Amino acid sequence: AGYFAPVQMTALAKWGPPLDFTNPEAMAWWQGLLQPYVDLGVVGYKLDYGEEVIVGALGDRLPWQFHDGSDELTMHRGYQLVYHQAYAELLPETGGFLLCRAGTYGDQAQGVIIWPGDIDSSLSLHGETVTKGDKTYQSVGGLHAAVVAGSSLGVSGFPFFGSDTGGYRNAPPDRETYIRWFQHTALSTVMQVGTNANDLPWSFGADKVLDEEMLALYRHLARLHLRLQPYLWTYVAELQTTGRAIQRPLGMAHPELGWHGDDIYLLGDHLLVAPVTRPGVTEREIPLPEGSWVDWWTGEVLDGGVTVTRPAPLESMPLLVRAGAPIPLLRPDVDTLLPTTDEGVVAVTAEEPGPLHVRLTPGPAGSFALFDGTVIAHSPTNDGFVLTQTPGARFDGDVVFEVFGLETEPTSVEGATWAWSDERGGTLTATVTGDTLAVTVVR
Repeated sequence: AGYFAPVQMTALAKWGPPLDFTNPEAMAWWQGLLQPYVDLGVVGYKLDYGEEVIVGALGDRLPWQFHDGSDELTMHRGYQLVYHQAYAELLPETGGFLLCRAGTYGDQAQGVIIWPGDIDSSLSLHGETVTKGDKTYQSVGGLHAAVVAGSSLGVSGFPFFGSDTGGYRNAPPDRETYIRWFQHTALSTVMQVGTNANDLPWSFGADKVLDEEMLALYRHLARLHLRLQPYLWTYVAELQTTGRAIQRPLGMAHPELGWHGDDIYLLGDHLLVAPVTRPGVTEREIPLPEGSWVDWWTGEVLDGGVTVTRPAPLESMPLLVRAGAPIPLLRPDVDTLLPTTDEGVVAVTAEEPGPLHVRLTPGPAGSFALFDGTVIAHSPTNDGFVLTQTPGARFDGDVVFEVFGLETEPTSVEGATWAWSDERGGTLTATVTGDTLAVTVVR
């Protein structure tokens, strides 16, 4: 019907040449084919490829020409824009998404989520020689490439990024690679699983084995990723006005450090993430910004302004939180944000999010204004600190403060029912109810 480019080279992809979306008739025809999905209520699409317009090969130009007169020089990247536009125009106004393999300048406005295509299922660097079994090859890059992509895309206006957990090419990954990968994706904006060998946390490797220890680690981190929704979604809402990346390279967020590495980042303003991206590594050097920082897992308090060495055993990776910064979380048992028919089995927050949990360690005064208008704050006093919450539209019930890294049990806690444990360097759990909630802690 004339819906392909008038001048085209033989497409490298096995499924044939790309549609010419610069042709209004081709665009309308394709969107008509998509209409049944719109009618079904589909609100998202995963779009693979879109990079078939090649400029040249072996020193020769490969001529293309499209309906609107553009050629291979402009459509080498520009094709992705019109390809994604075909779907973006069909997303509901109330919200939807496109999960895309590649994007280019201008695609930010179409709200695309990027995943990096087919990177290697290993802890290799780009260009490194890798041997797996009887196969030796040059790697396109593994987990390290994914971490770099997420941080660089974020500050380029693409705030949502998620690689295939475990990589894709030359799958299956080994156990170390898979664990290190889901440690990173749990502390990123998008966590998705699956490799070219269809590896899942409960069915892993060439023999699709059930590794209970690895599955327990995955469950723990997948739930942490979901519990961070109030924290992360607040930064999502702010994108409309600030445009700031959610995953931020540490050296860009804190240039005073003079650190130009590419594999440590801030998630939001207050969480410092140091993924392990190389095999056999069990500790990481981290240049800390000024102030106090606290180990999320142990509650150990660290002085900033210096480079510290942190343990990174396989079952954990360094995750630090800025002292005094309240981190809002969903309740500990949450499984999904969506409605389900298995509510007796699956913990749902679709309509009833339950009490807001707030984790922090005492430090300088700090506050966090959530996307729904809830405000949580921490204020030091001469002999302790005060915690407050002003409820918003979604989190209007109880609040549970989890204050860790305290070392010793408080002398008194007013305005809450509370408990003490030795976990995470000493943890005070204070539950409060009311309109404007306040807890006074004397240490």
